[in-house]
Amino acid sequence: MKLFSIGAVVVGAALALAMVRPQQKSSQEPRQYSQATTQTQRSWMMDYEEMMAEMKAADARLQPLAERMVSAKSDERVPAIQDVVTELVKDQIGMHQHLIMMHDHMMSQMPMK
Repeated sequence: MKLFSIGAVVVGAALALAMVRPQQKSSQEPRQYSQATTQTQRSWMMDYEEMMAEMKAADARLQPLAERMVSAKSDERVPAIQDVVTELVKDQIGMHQHLIMMHDHMMSQMPMK
C-alpha cells in the first residue's frame, strides 16, 4: 500500500512538471509569426480594402439611378427601374466573382497536408 502511495505521488509530480514546463516556456518567448502568415494578412487586407472601394463605387453609381427612378414620371418610370435593376444585378455578379476569387486565393495559400 505504501509503495502504491509513493508511486501515485511520483506520477502526480511528473504530470504536474510536464504541464508546468511548456507553460513557462511559452510565456517567456514572444510569439513569432512566419513571413507567410504576415504576407497572407497583408493580402487579405488589400482584398478587403479593394472590396470596400468597389462597394463605395457601386453605391455611387446606384444612387443617381435610384433618385431618377423615384422622381420619374409615367413613361420614364419603367426604363428608370430597368436601369436600377441592371445595376443591382451587375453589382451582385461582381460581388460573387470577387468572393470566388478571394476563396480561391485563400485556398491556394493553405499548406497541403
